[in-house]
Amino acid sequence: DAARGKGVRGGRWRPDLTVLGDGEPFVVWVDERDGGPDGTRLEHIYGARGSDRGRSFQGSVRIDSGVPVPLAASNDNRWSPSVRFGAGRIHVAWTDFRDYAWDIYATYSTDGGRTFAVPVRVNDTSPDERLCDSPRFLSATKNEAG
Repeated sequence: DAARGKGVRGGRWRPDLTVLGDGEPFVVWVDERDGGPDGTRLEHIYGARGSDRGRSFQGSVRIDSGVPVPLAASNDNRWSPSVRFGAGRIHVAWTDFRDYAWDIYATYSTDGGRTFAVPVRVNDTSPDERLCDSPRFLSATKNEAG
């Protein structure tokens, strides 16, 4: 059961949870199951959809697809996932080192978390390295947003 980490090497931490429109939970976390080119453990973002109001979970899926630039191949880490559900989509954002700089990437799923769109970088480019280690979503209902 990969969603619970059984049979999966490496650590798992920094979970975040949202509740989908059908009342089922969707959880994201940092996961070290993937190895880098030199055998080091890399941190990537995984997620899993709950069933039966969270009493069980489906298999986990990797959310942060994409290939790092060669300089970042051994440091291809992604941290601090944040997840929210709204307008029929699961939205996920995280801190990402794939371009050998700390950027914020985001993606979404329209099929309940079975698949995710190609992630996109959402922050501006800066000549100075910055680290946003806790990206978060802000949400509002349609009436609150106007």
